[in-house]
Amino acid sequence: MILSNWTPPMLLGLLVGANACNCDRPVFTEGPDGSVLINVENWNKITASDSRWGRFRASGTTGIMYEEGVNTRSIVNEKTADNRRLCYTVQFSDGLERKMEMYTWASGKTEHNDVWVTMKDYKFTLKKISNGKTTQWGADKLCKMYQNEKQKWTWRTRTVDFNPHEFYFTPTEGSGYRTEFCMSGRSTKFAVSKILFFKTGGQDGPQYQSEDRDVEAKLAIKETCTCGPVSGDPAPPPSTPKPTPKPTPSTPKPTARPTRKPTARPTASTPKPTARPT
Repeated sequence: MILSNWTPPMLLGLLVGANACNCDRPVFTEGPDGSVLINVENWNKITASDSRWGRFRASGTTGIMYEEGVNTRSIVNEKTADNRRLCYTVQFSDGLERKMEMYTWASGKTEHNDVWVTMKDYKFTLKKISNGKTTQWGADKLCKMYQNEKQKWTWRTRTVDFNPHEFYFTPTEGSGYRTEFCMSGRSTKFAVSKILFFKTGGQDGPQYQSEDRDVEAKLAIKETCTCGPVSGDPAPPPSTPKPTPKPTPSTPKPTARPTRKPTARPTASTPKPTARPT
């Protein structure tokens, strides 16, 4: 199946307008509601790191699709996929639990319906939908994400075949609450439009309902970003200026007093006896 709404990667830069930050490698930050949103189609320089992705549009929504014209079902070799990551730097404000969801389009219901995802510095907590039981998934380790809505945009974001789990994670202070979210092509003819991280651990509970129960509210979220550093490490603290050493006053050396030489006393001469005449 060839999809006419797909654009080759080399044309992405010509078709995509100026992005929100007007820079190539932004840091995605929290908006007014505390969530972080990424519109992946805006960041063609990131997409260009793997030319297998191209711009795709369906039902009025734009995203990027993995190998549109290839009928291979999936790239199951994780080592191959690991070298093809598209990574987005994200910044959070605290250590409250978040949920990760993706707005995606699949050409098939059970095939061509998944992508690899990972958080560089945080473990995913995979929560089973049926009973809430959790499994920890290692940081910086690719995990399969899938959905089952054929040719329809959806926020359904799941993992574990036939036993669906959802993606949660908790930012850590040691990373400065900053990390990279990465994805890599798995199924061909699978498209991604948006990536969303929203709080679930606050006092008022989750910011949004899961998946498509809050679809319109999630689509209304605005992307917020800055053009700061892109490293996953926190920005270093400002350096403390070193105090200027104060000069130590020198102790004046005592002036050397000249040693007086004693005055030589004259020695009394012994008078010579007067010679008597013989």
